[in-house]
Amino acid sequence: MTLLLSSGEAREYKYKTYFGACPTRSAGALTLKLIKEYETDYSLRDVKELISREKLEEKYFLESYKISKNPIEKKLFLSFECPKPLLKVSAIEEAKIPARDFILGSNGNLIDPIYETLLRNEKKIESVLPNLSIPFHQLTEQNRKVLSQMVLQLGDMYQSVLSELIVDSESELTMIMSLQGRPISIFFGSTEWEFKVKKLKQIIEFFNKKNRYPSIINLTNHKKVVVKFSDKS
Repeated sequence: MTLLLSSGEAREYKYKTYFGACPTRSAGALTLKLIKEYETDYSLRDVKELISREKLEEKYFLESYKISKNPIEKKLFLSFECPKPLLKVSAIEEAKIPARDFILGSNGNLIDPIYETLLRNEKKIESVLPNLSIPFHQLTEQNRKVLSQMVLQLGDMYQSVLSELIVDSESELTMIMSLQGRPISIFFGSTEWEFKVKKLKQIIEFFNKKNRYPSIINLTNHKKVVVKFSDKS
C-alpha cells in the first residue's frame, strides 16, 4: 500500500509510505508518529533514535524498516515490513498459572495476539492459525527460530493442513496434520527438527501419490522411520 501525504509546514515535504504486509491501522499510526518527529527538525537521525528509544519496531510489529529522504525533491520515504503470523502460541508455565498467549512470526519473534486481530480485521489473513503448545521455558530464541523455519519449510500446501504442534518439557516435538480429513500424528523427538521436516514432506508426497494416508509417522530416529496406517487409510 502506498500513500502520499503532504506536510502542512512551509517546507512542504511529501511522504511516500509502503506498508507491506503490516496491518494498515498500526502502520498508519506509526507513520504519523514518525512524520511528527521528523517535522520537528527534519532530522532522520532523530526519527531513528525515536524508533530505538521507544522500541517502536516491537510496538508496531515491524520486522524491518527503511527510511530515506530526497532533500532536493523534499520527499521522505518510509517502508515497513512485518512478519507472517505462523502459529498461535500457548506457553504453559507452572501449575495453577494461566498459559501466556502469543503469535509466532516468520522471523521467530513472539508477537502480541492483537497482531492477528488487526490482520483479520483487514482480511490480510483468513485461515485458522495452527496451535503451538509449549512450556514457557522451552520458548528459547533457538527453539522459536527452528519452529518458525519448520513451518515455513512446509510450504503453503502443508501449512494449510497443519493443525497443532506440541513441545513437551523434555523438548519432544509432536506435529498433528489433517490430510483428506484424516489426522496424522508425527513424532519428531527432541533433535534435528528442521532436517526431519524435509523427510516428512518426502514421506507424505510419496504416499499421496499412492492415495494412502498414514495415521502415524515416527521420525524420532530418522534412520529408521516408522509409518503406520489405520484401517481407513
